Amino acid sequence: MANHRWSKIYLNKIPERSFWIGLLISTAYLSYRYPLQINSSTTSQVYSDTPVSLQLGKFALIFLTCCVSAPFLFLKRFNRLQTGIVILTILVFISPLFKLLYGFDSRYLDMSFWPLAALILVTPIKGIDLHSIDKYLKVVFLFAIISDLIEVGLFLVIGRLPALAWSGSLSVRFGGFLDDPNGFAAILFFLMGWCHFRFRGKTRFFYQLSIIICVLLTQSLTAIGFLAILVMLAACWRLLKRPLLILHAVTVCALVIVILEATHAFEIISLVIALKSGSAADHLTIPWSSLIDGWTKWLFVGGLPYEFYESWWVSALINYGIIWYIGNLLLTGVLVYMVWRSFRSSSPGKEKAVLAGILLYCIYFIFGSANLPLAVVFPINFLFYMFCFLIVFSKTEDGYFAQHSHNSY
Repeated sequence: MANHRWSKIYLNKIPERSFWIGLLISTAYLSYRYPLQINSSTTSQVYSDTPVSLQLGKFALIFLTCCVSAPFLFLKRFNRLQTGIVILTILVFISPLFKLLYGFDSRYLDMSFWPLAALILVTPIKGIDLHSIDKYLKVVFLFAIISDLIEVGLFLVIGRLPALAWSGSLSVRFGGFLDDPNGFAAILFFLMGWCHFRFRGKTRFFYQLSIIICVLLTQSLTAIGFLAILVMLAACWRLLKRPLLILHAVTVCALVIVILEATHAFEIISLVIALKSGSAADHLTIPWSSLIDGWTKWLFVGGLPYEFYESWWVSALINYGIIWYIGNLLLTGVLVYMVWRSFRSSSPGKEKAVLAGILLYCIYFIFGSANLPLAVVFPINFLFYMFCFLIVFSKTEDGYFAQHSHNSY
């Protein structure tokens, strides 16, 4: 009997261990890029294209992890809303696979594989302590800051370039352990939301300042624009609570302007913006006239072959059609709403800090997708669904569904 009990306990821990293995693999997998200088030869003069083996490696590792968790799906019980989310997720993300029958495109595979893999890894879990996610974020924070320091240090000392950089250019973008400035920015906003509720006083100030500097070093206009919005909202909130801070704010702004002018930083910033203007134009260039003329070819089920646009929300509509688009919007809206609901109902502490990080990550995922194809960028897409499903399906102490488990059947 004792052996049987211990065997049962061990089996019950398999889904949780699979979840952690999948999470850690997805977080650290692309860290080979910077040391090996492997990414894309079109983004840097010193980088080479990623070999097919490394491109497929992440799919293979997560697939094997999913195979371990898959048998435990049959033991999971859901309430009605969870059941609806499972069905909607399967319907939305299995449909892009059918487009592979008309010609392979890795973005169709990305769109289906990662959300469904996240569903398989998360739903069998009986419970994940948010304190363990807090420890994971501490490691990611250190990994992010140290990796960015190493990249900046090597660039300044020996001129070693990251992935998105060209020698002799001001547009040298640092992407941390992902070596991807746009994806790294999403991770940084995750850490920013977590830090704000996790720490207090000088510790929070220096942690947040280090994150903000890393965001600026990405030179991602989308990320910097989102950061500016956050800063303005935070400033307005503080000023409403303490109107006398207006005088301090004006003084600080004047001091910053004087420093920027004295150091000729304005000239550097203007040059960087000029360099980025071409990239920004590419992001916004969409042939609406031709698309409108041929709307019958893509409106309902999307067009063939895959047409790439930097804006995910535009690309999704054109490639998958209005029916899929509405289904995806509905699913995304429900997931983010449930994360917000869990955050609002959580008590102060580590749990609220973790939920704040997930919530800010979700908001940036939606905001950034207006200008970036984040839904097909690994591991940003995978982490989005992993953490959203974790909140929706797990039985955490402060989780919404833990308080409503009596609805299960």
